Amino acid sequence: MLAAGGSVPESASAVAALSVELLAPIRPRRDLRIGLNYAKHVEETGGTKPEQPIVFVKVVGSVAPPVVRSSARPSSALDYEAS
Repeated sequence: MLAAGGSVPESASAVAALSVELLAPIRPRRDLRIGLNYAKHVEETGGTKPEQPIVFVKVVGSVAPPVVRSSARPSSALDYEAS
């Protein structure tokens, strides 16, 4: 709103950043996704173009915290889009 030239309503109050819990930006009940759906992504993974679409679903409770790669147990199969 501010970037578009709007202003903060007078009724707005300040909230300390450390006092809020950040959540996923949207909360859909179901999220239908298509994997390897463009040539650059197939190239990035080093795979081959699938003959059929790779379809998968994520549900409300599937949002996970950031994935941390362990140097003690490194993996060469960790996808940067892991969630």
